[in-house]
Amino acid sequence: FNSENQKELQKIAEYLSISLESILLNEQILDVAQEFNGEVSRMEFDSVREGDFIAESPAMRELLDLVSVLHDTPVNVLIQGENGTGKELVAKMIHDNAGKEGRPFVPVNCACLPEALVESEFFGHEKGAFTGADKRRKGRFEEASGGTLFLDEIGEMPLIVQPKFLRAIQEQEGTRLGSSDIIKYNVRIISATNRDLAKEVEQGDFREDLFFRLFSVEIEIPPLRERREDIMLLALSFLKETNEKFKKNVSGFSPKLLALFDEYPWPGNVRQLLKEVERLVALTKDDLLMDVETCSRELRTFANTNYVPEKRKSDDDLSIPDQVKSLEKYLIHAAMKKAGGNKTQAATYLKITRQGLLKKIKRYQLDC
Repeated sequence: FNSENQKELQKIAEYLSISLESILLNEQILDVAQEFNGEVSRMEFDSVREGDFIAESPAMRELLDLVSVLHDTPVNVLIQGENGTGKELVAKMIHDNAGKEGRPFVPVNCACLPEALVESEFFGHEKGAFTGADKRRKGRFEEASGGTLFLDEIGEMPLIVQPKFLRAIQEQEGTRLGSSDIIKYNVRIISATNRDLAKEVEQGDFREDLFFRLFSVEIEIPPLRERREDIMLLALSFLKETNEKFKKNVSGFSPKLLALFDEYPWPGNVRQLLKEVERLVALTKDDLLMDVETCSRELRTFANTNYVPEKRKSDDDLSIPDQVKSLEKYLIHAAMKKAGGNKTQAATYLKITRQGLLKKIKRYQLDC
């Protein structure tokens, strides 16, 4: 029994070890797949969909419960949340649930109005009230009468017009520019902002009396990164809508792309997710899966600088070492995520020692 025989035995032992690992890993993969399929089925029946609004996360379910309660109480509402979270969609849901569907829902973006035209925009004007006023025009309050006036970016409203605005909300009346005739309103106000209005009041940038008259109920929409349970359902919904819109038949998302979607912080929230899905559908051929390579620069950069699990090797690749490597990297990443970065706990999930896990992380050069 010489050194050559010993090397051969070591080589055989390595392949046997890899084969045994492969069998064990495949069993784990089957368990994960069954659990995943069960989860998807549960989501199909357990998720809540209100029109175009999808809620799987507890935070969004609570929000929908609050919206349903408000339909009996026509109070003014302030919706707070980052850009792209769906503030106008929530406002429209409140409007429709209150039995005002079919009645006017008038959205106004306060950030887009020139200061000189703000008063005319909201309260209207008579013919000849100012240069260029060649005909009478109703204001937004009149247009929204009997329905809802949605004030997006309310924090951008100029201080100069806020006193008249306060009276319109408080007394439900106002006057057009160039007229002294009082016009009665019947309007529900729903406002939205991505600013801290209380802080704006402290700094003198927003009137305190208007702040307290503007709303009775406040709704906070969490950013997408804080409700990751909704990401997959939103992405699938956007895929269906975009396929129909573009008259395409893109099959779906690759495993690596879904992993990236789950990891990415989505600073632009739901609006950014929709834009990303539209881009991917546009750049992917029919009957194929969308993949990371066709993502926007922001997502590709994130994927390159943050480890995202590789998609499984194709069934055509029969190399056991390659398949084991791919599956191990995926499971290590999943275990590390589940353990919140705790390697000892991750090793427990993987049913290997902590030292074994550290060796694999080093071997695969994983950023864990």
